[in-house]
Amino acid sequence: MTSLNQDNLHIEVSNVGPIIEGQIDLKQFNVFVGPSNTGKSMLAILIYAIHRVFQQHITRRTLFKHFLSLDRVSKEFLKAVLVAYRKKSIVLNSQGRKCISVPVNEKFARRLFEDHTKSLIPKIEQCFGSPASDLIRCRSRKTSRLSVLNNQNESESWNGFAINLKEEEVTIVLPPTQHLLLNVDLVRDAILDIEALLSREFDELQFSNWNLMELYFSVTQEICRKFAISLTSATHYLPADRTGIMNIHSLVVASVVQFASKVGRYEMDQIPKLTGVLSDYLDKLLVRRSHRFEDKNARQDVENLAAEIESTILSGRIQVEHDEQTDYPRFKYAPKGWKKSIPMINTSSMVSELAPVVLFLRECVTIGDLLIIEEPEAHLHPALQVQFTRILAKLVKIGVRVLITTHSEWITEELSNIVFRSTSHSKENHQDKLTTIALDADSVGMWLFNPKMIDGRQTGATVSEIELDDSGLFPTGYDDVATKLHNDWAESAASHA
Repeated sequence: MTSLNQDNLHIEVSNVGPIIEGQIDLKQFNVFVGPSNTGKSMLAILIYAIHRVFQQHITRRTLFKHFLSLDRVSKEFLKAVLVAYRKKSIVLNSQGRKCISVPVNEKFARRLFEDHTKSLIPKIEQCFGSPASDLIRCRSRKTSRLSVLNNQNESESWNGFAINLKEEEVTIVLPPTQHLLLNVDLVRDAILDIEALLSREFDELQFSNWNLMELYFSVTQEICRKFAISLTSATHYLPADRTGIMNIHSLVVASVVQFASKVGRYEMDQIPKLTGVLSDYLDKLLVRRSHRFEDKNARQDVENLAAEIESTILSGRIQVEHDEQTDYPRFKYAPKGWKKSIPMINTSSMVSELAPVVLFLRECVTIGDLLIIEEPEAHLHPALQVQFTRILAKLVKIGVRVLITTHSEWITEELSNIVFRSTSHSKENHQDKLTTIALDADSVGMWLFNPKMIDGRQTGATVSEIELDDSGLFPTGYDDVATKLHNDWAESAASHA
C-alpha cells in the first residue's frame, strides 16, 4: 500500500464488471489508464455513487429523530461518554488538543449509519441504470465485493464499509479497539450538569434534557466526521458522451416530457431511460440553481481556472442564454473578437467537449469537491491536451480533487513532468519559473487497469498503481504502441532499400 494522502480513502474491489481484483488509495489527482473494457469507467461510477450517498451531511433534524428514539445501545454509549468525562480520561490528539477517549460501540455506529448503508446499493443501481447483479463479473463464483475504508491517521485503524453485490448486503467495518477522541472544549458546555445526570440510574434520565441532547449531537457528528469524512464532499461526473448530451439536451428533455404524459400506454421497458450519472449531469447542466458557497473567495480561484480554459484553449467564452418564458437554457460560444455568438451545436467538437467543464467550474465545483472527467483528451489537439492537464493540476493545487479516465499518452507524460518537477533534483531547474505547475508524488495516483489474457482471450483485469520510474515517467505502456509503429516503419523502409 502506498503512502496515503490527507483523504486516506482506500478502495478494494473484486469481481465487479471486468475487474478481477484491485486496490486504490484515492489521492488528490487520480488517473485511471489502461486498454478499453477493463473497468475504468465502472470503478469511476462506483466511486461517484458512493460519494453521492454520503454527500449529504447528517443534519440536526435527522439526529434529533434518532435522539427521540434512543435505544439501550445508544444510552449505554452516551453513558460511557459521560463516565469518561467525569473520570477525566484526557489524551492529546494529533493537533495537541485535549480530548476524552471513548470506545466506539459498533452497534451504535451501525444504527447511526443504517440510512446510508441502506441507500448504497439502490444508489449504485441508479447510477448504472441496471440491477446490482448485472455488475458481477461474468463466470465468477467468488464474492463480488467493494470495500471503502477510511483512516484519519495512519497510526489509527481503518473504518468504513463493505458492499457484497451478490448478496446485496452492506457491512460496517469497525476495528474492535476503535476509539473516538472528543474535544473537551466541544462537549464541556453540553455536560455542565454531569454530576446530576450520573447521580441516578441512567435509564431513568429525562432525554428531553437539553444538555444531553447537545452532547448526543456533538458525539454523533464527530462519529460521522471520523467515519465518512472523505466521502461527504460534493462530487461531479462528466461522462464520456457529454458532447452529445450537450448538443441534443433539448431533444432528451422533450423525449422525457413526451413519454411522461403517456406512461400508462407503454410498458416500462419501452420508456427511454437515463442512467443516474447522465441524469445528474443533465440536472446540473440545465437546472440553473443559485448555488450557495460558504467561501466565495475560494470559489473565485475555481472560476478563474474556468476562465483560463476559455482564454488559453477555447479562445472564446461559453455563454448561457435563457428563454424568457420557460427559463430553459441555450448554450452558445462567443469566439474572441466576435460580436456575434454561435449556437453550441454549430461549434467545433473541441468547444462542445470543454463547454460542460467550463460551466461546472463556473457554477458547481468548489474547494474540496471531487470532479470526475471521463476521457478529457477527447477532441483535443495534443498540445491542448497538455494545456488542459496543467489546468487540472492547478485545480488540484487549490484544493479540488480530480479523477480522470484516459487513453492519452500526452496527458500521462505531462503528469509525469508535473510530478517530476516536485522532486529534489528537479526543483533547482524550475525554481525561477513561477508559472510552472508541480505536484508532489503523494498527490498523484496513476492506476493501471491491466487485462488478464488466457489463450488470447481477455478474462478480466487487475488494478495496480504505477510508480514514477527512475527517468521521471509513469510507465503506462502507451509508448509501446508508438515503438511498434516505428519498428513497423523501419522494417518497411529496410525492405524497400
